[in-house]
Amino acid sequence: MPKVSVIIPIYNTEDYLEDCLQSVQDQSLSDFEVIMINDGSTDASSSIAKKWLTQDDRFKLFETENHGPAKARNLGLKKAQGQFITFVDSDDYILPTFLEKMVSTAENLMVDIVCCNVPQKQELNIISGIKALKQSLYQTKKPDYSAWNKLYRAELWNSQEFKDFLVGEDLATIPYVLAKVNTVALLKEQLYIYKKRNSSLLASPYTLQKAQLLNIAEQLCLDISEKYPSLKKAAESTLLSAAYSIWMRTADTAEFKELRQKAWKLISLYRMQSLLDGHTRMRNKIASLVSFFGKNFLSMIMKRGG
Repeated sequence: MPKVSVIIPIYNTEDYLEDCLQSVQDQSLSDFEVIMINDGSTDASSSIAKKWLTQDDRFKLFETENHGPAKARNLGLKKAQGQFITFVDSDDYILPTFLEKMVSTAENLMVDIVCCNVPQKQELNIISGIKALKQSLYQTKKPDYSAWNKLYRAELWNSQEFKDFLVGEDLATIPYVLAKVNTVALLKEQLYIYKKRNSSLLASPYTLQKAQLLNIAEQLCLDISEKYPSLKKAAESTLLSAAYSIWMRTADTAEFKELRQKAWKLISLYRMQSLLDGHTRMRNKIASLVSFFGKNFLSMIMKRGG
């Protein structure tokens, strides 16, 4: 049984994949397996991934039709045999000591999840799963609800998988993982290098399918508020963020009319609360303040802010 299973969903990232896979192969900790899931790539990604099969027997490749990152990760979870699980996006890369430092932290401190890339002002810290969940919902401190930059004990995924959404699968999944763990360790070291691409799913304009983000946030808010009443405001903060995201990334057309009406209703409902809540992130506070000047002014300011 390998110490770590590194799960890498791959879809049309030929310009970045070599660096990603090389960064995993170069790890100072050698006891790992790499589960590459080629999610129906139409570029040279599959050929690049196959090269690693002949170079390193720790690398395994599984080919599927294109179903999105959630199903690709879930297939990786089914194939994984490691004591720990980590997810690396195929257009990102990790530093050589990523696995070694994350595993040693998990084992020495006996925590369930380790999160790196915590802002420098925070020292190494151990927090409860519920506090980690609260911080991820407010989006002001690590851990966030991204799947990457974390190491998980494998048993956390025994009865858990990524919910199948084109966008927002992390939001629909990771908060529920955080909610069921005892402890999370926060490492300030930047061991995971995230690359923001203009062609990525998150960077491109929303379609109705991608706009499911609002429904995901709404369901999460209901679930968290019911099970953890003390985190209700934190969950509502995430819902408000989703409403602003929909407002900024959808066109003011008939196609999105109903969705934008719903987003505006949520903005009107929670904007005052966001201004009065000391935990709310600054982006939400600013957007909430601007929203009182009307829909058109909010749209103009958000487009300028990007």
